[in-house]
Amino acid sequence: MTLVDTSAWIEFFRGDGDAATKRAVGNLVLAGEAAVTCPVRFELLQGARDAELADLLDAIELCERWPSTPDHWDAAAGIARELRKRGRNIPVSDILIALCAITNKASLLARDRHFRMIQEVLNELELASA
Repeated sequence: MTLVDTSAWIEFFRGDGDAATKRAVGNLVLAGEAAVTCPVRFELLQGARDAELADLLDAIELCERWPSTPDHWDAAAGIARELRKRGRNIPVSDILIALCAITNKASLLARDRHFRMIQEVLNELELASA
């Protein structure tokens, strides 16, 4: 199973998006191997144009949905503090997404550089390549 980050979904839906990422997301969804988590759903739904909302919902409804738990939030606070000590200011949504992938023993498909920074603290985070 692979957790698909917002950055990969954006490439998937962009007309001129990265071909390898588009192919990877499409293959994961068709194989029933794609998952989304609450922060990803939020980021996608809040940023969607009205004209693309139905297609977006259709695609993410084909994915397994993983919740963010209170334990994720508690762990995210500690990870954010550790990253900040290293000069890294990472959005909490990205930390929650990384934790959700780790908790579910899944890889993470993302094009966002923040996840490489998160690996400085969470070396068990496995990033999938497109």
